[in-house]
Order: sequence, then C-alpha cells, then structure tokens
Amino acid sequence: MLLAKGDMDGAIANFESAHKKTAHFADALKGWGDVLARQGKTKAALAKFHEALKYAPNWKALKQARDAVAKQGT
Repeated sequence: MLLAKGDMDGAIANFESAHKKTAHFADALKGWGDVLARQGKTKAALAKFHEALKYAPNWKALKQARDAVAKQGT
C-alpha cells in the first residue's frame, strides 16, 4: 500500500521489518527488491531478488522481476 502511494522509504521500512520477522520467506525480499528497482537501484534490487530466490527458487514472478531489472542494468 505504501508503495502504491509512492512512499518508497516507508515501503522499504515495512519490507525490512517483515524480513526480520520472517527471515526464511521470499515475499518481503521480493517486495523490497521491487521498491529498489523503482528507485533505479538496480544492483541493490538484484541482490534482494537473488537472496529471495534462495527461499523460493521456483517463484516465476520473482524470476521475471529479477530478469526485468537485470535487463535494465545492461
């Protein structure tokens, strides 16, 4: 919801908090990566996506998000 409102810092804070509480789930990491990607922070976004893939290696939307950001970085 914060991301939809354009509150990038608030969204990152929520995803970071969620990740601390659910460290072995990919959802918060993907969301965090999505925010970083919107901010143009390609390397940081890719790092979050790669970390998320450790916990959800078959998540198609996560792989698509990673691939889209990787293409922007080239």
